[in-house]
Amino acid sequence: MRMTAILPAAVLLGGCASANYRPVQEVSFQQFTSGVCDNGGRQVAVSGQVSKAYQNTVVLSDAVDPQRTAAFTLKRPGAGSKVRGWFGTNRYELTQQRLNELSTQGTPVMIRAECQGKGVAAVAESISYDQDGRRVAIEY
Repeated sequence: MRMTAILPAAVLLGGCASANYRPVQEVSFQQFTSGVCDNGGRQVAVSGQVSKAYQNTVVLSDAVDPQRTAAFTLKRPGAGSKVRGWFGTNRYELTQQRLNELSTQGTPVMIRAECQGKGVAAVAESISYDQDGRRVAIEY
């Protein structure tokens, strides 16, 4: 009798877990800038060239049309990173330096981000690129 109660509970819990799953959809740069992110909560991946990187924002340009750009917000650093910044370079400063180096080198990157809604910059969750035949990712 107990087994009959466990099975439906397991199916119900499995169904709830899969309802929260949001797959990442790879989109072209043109699709991204044409409003694919107008609905919040959507997970997207978009490739481009780093135009400029700041500690809280990355601006990408389209490799096909460099005049087309998109800004991504980086997750805010916690209080600990500010303290670490007093004693050396924190991870956000290192990321900014590395992304600006990639911009100078012309290395394409892929940003995986969560859409925040129309008119609001998507929040980057990871930035990845190829370096010496290896895939490197910066996670937030």
